[in-house]
Amino acid sequence: MTIFHIAVNLRDSKMSTEKHLDHNLELHIGLLVLATDPTTETEFRKMLNTDRVAFFVNRVYYKNPVTVENLRAMGDDLTRATSHILPESHLDVVAYACTSGTAAIGAEKTIEYIQRARPGVACTTPLIAACKGFTKLGVHRIALITPYKTEVDDLIKGYFEEQNISIVNNTSFDLESDVEIARLTASSIYEAACEINNSRVDGIFISCTALRAAETIKPIEEEIGKPVITSNQALLWDALRLCGYNEVIPGYGKLMEI
Repeated sequence: MTIFHIAVNLRDSKMSTEKHLDHNLELHIGLLVLATDPTTETEFRKMLNTDRVAFFVNRVYYKNPVTVENLRAMGDDLTRATSHILPESHLDVVAYACTSGTAAIGAEKTIEYIQRARPGVACTTPLIAACKGFTKLGVHRIALITPYKTEVDDLIKGYFEEQNISIVNNTSFDLESDVEIARLTASSIYEAACEINNSRVDGIFISCTALRAAETIKPIEEEIGKPVITSNQALLWDALRLCGYNEVIPGYGKLMEI
């Protein structure tokens, strides 16, 4: 038999494999992370204890130091970054992992940039999520812990106050690089939270997605007896709720239990 005949026979014997497509796949979170942020993905993996939800990451152009000017410059890249997350697949929600960026760009403008790539998609950011969380928890007066310089601190405070959440106490680690921020120890965060707490405080917000704060939430809550919200915890919580996933995630504070 010649090579030609073998090829023809193989072609003629090709069979069509029966296809079964799964139309009930897990929920999909599109996650926008800063180019310089080494923390958000790690904390999402730690906290997300289910196979029903998957997150897919793209990086947003950003350069240190953490200044208002650099934060605002991210806005123009949000549409591009969003458009490159599973462009041919459905996303249930897009989560932008930058607290100070939300304040600098503006929450509404941030959503607008994202929805240019994904019209109508549900969106959240750490600040939007934190305000929702404090409202759910009945918290109106908070102590604020940030790693930022004063000009960025003021943006965060201004956003909360616009949402009728009072800042009754505020402390900062006075850093200007995500690299430095990510190196802050859990003990530093824990001590700052315990020191800033007082009788006027209903809850604590620990700002910045680059800050490794997830592991401190439960110990701080146990010590002060009040809710603690962090940027990554709030972002994941709100993204899950927007997806329709309402299960309790134990070990990461009261917010993850409502």
